[in-house]
Amino acid sequence: LYLSPTKALAADQLRAVKELAAPLGTAVRPAVHDGDTPVEEREWIRQYANLVLTNPDMLHRGILPSHPRWSSFLRALRYVVVDES
Repeated sequence: LYLSPTKALAADQLRAVKELAAPLGTAVRPAVHDGDTPVEEREWIRQYANLVLTNPDMLHRGILPSHPRWSSFLRALRYVVVDES
């Protein structure tokens, strides 16, 4: 889980992660989950992403209150990166 202070930074980091992880195929499945994420993409993110880039607001208002829906991601969670740039 990567926490970014801004949506723009999360989007930039997503591009960087995709570029770095490209040789690994589908081993790294990153996705941005923020207020602009379409509803239809959110289910895929909850079930299949193994690197979620979000912001503290979305974590507290969108992810933690609905933790049962995020159980598959949260159960596998090993690291939390807090970017304070």
